[in-house]
Amino acid sequence: MNRALIAVFIIEEVKKNDAFNHLVFGIAIIVSFWCVDALFQFFVGVDIFGYPMRDGSVGGLFSPKGTLPHVLAILSPVYFEIVRRHHSKHRYLWLLLLIFFSIVFLGGKRTAWIMFLSSCSIYGIYLFYLDRSAALKIFLTFIPVVVLILGLLVTQYQP
Repeated sequence: MNRALIAVFIIEEVKKNDAFNHLVFGIAIIVSFWCVDALFQFFVGVDIFGYPMRDGSVGGLFSPKGTLPHVLAILSPVYFEIVRRHHSKHRYLWLLLLIFFSIVFLGGKRTAWIMFLSSCSIYGIYLFYLDRSAALKIFLTFIPVVVLILGLLVTQYQP
């Protein structure tokens, strides 16, 4: 019973004073940190906190269990929305998407890939209903980029 009341309280508080935008921005910062940490783990062999790579796949802070790609797949629409909203002010945010895609695929979990594609599809439907011409341009831009990243990962990454 207490959990339900806490959930109602959180929902009501997020509605106030632009808290939702701060929450989403905070999630994007945390996800960016996780991605940079996992990329560091891929190149060095251990992440920032000393967790080693396991079975050739990156896990970052989630190393022993390897759930990082799953968490990133679930949070991907939030991350994409932050990039979409703020890309005009901060051009470097698009580069973070390349790191994000790479970490999801370097995680080596096929279920995370399927979850990621499902999340991308749902976000694509959202974009389509938001602005049909912009959504089409975004998809036509990112499909070749994603195919290129997948091709490079498949040829270079054994697991």
